[in-house]
Formats: sequence, C-alpha cells, structure tokens
Amino acid sequence: MEPVTVYTPCYNGARYLRRSLPALFAQTLPPAEILVVDDGSTDGSAELARELGRGAPVPVRVLAQPANRGLGAARNRAVREARTPLVAAVDADVVAEPGWLAALVAELDDPSVHGAGGDLRELYQQGLANRWRATHMRQSWGDARLEGVPFLYGANHVYRRETLLEVGLFDERCRTNGEDVDLGRRLLEKGRRLVYTPAAVCHHLRRDTLPSLLDTYWRWRFYGNRRDLSLAWTLKQNRGNFRWWPEHLRADLSAREFGNLAVDLLVPFYRTWRDWKALLASGTAGRARISASVRPRVE
Repeated sequence: MEPVTVYTPCYNGARYLRRSLPALFAQTLPPAEILVVDDGSTDGSAELARELGRGAPVPVRVLAQPANRGLGAARNRAVREARTPLVAAVDADVVAEPGWLAALVAELDDPSVHGAGGDLRELYQQGLANRWRATHMRQSWGDARLEGVPFLYGANHVYRRETLLEVGLFDERCRTNGEDVDLGRRLLEKGRRLVYTPAAVCHHLRRDTLPSLLDTYWRWRFYGNRRDLSLAWTLKQNRGNFRWWPEHLRADLSAREFGNLAVDLLVPFYRTWRDWKALLASGTAGRARISASVRPRVE
C-alpha cells in the first residue's frame, strides 16, 4: 500500500477533536502524517490539536489559516502540504473506526481507481432534527460496494494526490459544502473512476436543532447546484424545491416516520425563502436583475 496523509479541516471544532483525532491514531493502517487545517477558529481548536498531537503515535501537524477561508480552501491547503501519494480526509466531527483507512486505501490498489469513499453513520438520531437528518441527509451510498459513484462525500474519503492536482483541486467558492459534488463532476468528466466501500465506516458526531438543520439542508443544495445567481436560476431552484417534495413525504409515510412529516412540509418553503434572500443579498446587480425581469413590458 502507498503511504497516505490524513487531514481534518477544522473550524471551531474543538468539542469534537478529543474524539476524532484519537480515532485516527488508532487506525490499523497508520497514516504517514495527520494534518489539522485550522480555518480561523476562535475556540482553541489549533491549540487542542497540538496538545493531542504531543506524544501521539502518528506525527500531527497543525496548518493555521490566517482567517476563515472556507472548506474548499482548507481542503486545498491540506492537499498542497501533503507529502504522500494518497490524501485522505475526515471532517472534525467524524470518528473513524479502526479499519476505516485500510479499507479505503485497499480500493486504490487498483490503479484505475482514483478515489474511494466510505460509509458515514449518524451517531445521534434522537430528536426531530437529528432523526430527519439521518433519514434524508445521509452521507453514504448505502450498504453495498459501488463502482462509478458520481462523487465522494467530503466527510470521509481518499484520493490520489496527483489526481486532485490534475483537476485543479477543490472549488474555493464552496465555503461550507458542495465542494465534494463539484470535484466529483470534474473527475467524471475526465473519466476518473471513483469507488464507494461500506467497509470503511465512520460515525458522525453532529447534533442539530431545527434551525441548524434547515440552514444546512439549504446550503447543501445552494452550493451544490449554484451556477449563476440570477432570477432565472432562482426560479429554477424554486421549482425544484417543490418537485421532489412528495418523495420525502412518501418515504416517511411508508416507513411510518410520522414525526418527520412536519419537517417535510416546512423544507420547500424554507428553501424557497432562502433562495430569494440570497438573490436579494447579492447586491445591486442582483436587485437590478429582478427589477428588470418583473418590470411591465412596453410594446
């Protein structure tokens, strides 16, 4: 197996690092190095990562960003700083099982495979918001190994470093999410094969409230699908917000998850409101586009 660097992008994730970093120290396939990219945290994340790294069985290096630049930029910093042919990642709020890294890296023994992702399981599912997230925001491709998946979830994956450099790394406009979907699209356009293996298991430590759940779900689609912030794009998003709505309702009714129905009904209206808010907040140009589009036509 080729040597691998594991990195963790971290923004105010100190409350998770005491569980996520020791899990990386305990991997059956030890990484050559662990990088913690501190993205302008204000909660002591960098200091804690250095403390946990002292005397660890794996070298730990903290890369401090001078200010919060977002997830895409944090990932790119780690890839540029890595010194190994393979680069793996877990989010700060993710705890990897001991065999996680070995299972991922084994997939890259096949030289035609350029990246592999694993199964992220929600550790906390109590409460309406957490249960809905576990049902409808699962960061996993399921229980069976799959070849040719369209992208690898950012929360846990491994890539060939040269492959990432070849396609220009992650899109740094994606500050909170969507960078993984965008990268997958560009890799597939170049014919690069990605694999999903459920043998690589991680656990998600996130807990949500209803407001945080709605905000995250909106950002997933906004950054994942954004092309041009315009009236036409916003209207297209609005149609999509309601087009898939019955799917969630049917799934929850079929599974007798009746507690999820209130969120099912709320989500499309919330996302539509956030789409318009984003357009209006885009500045004078955005407001001018709306004004020109709705002005009565003069014949």
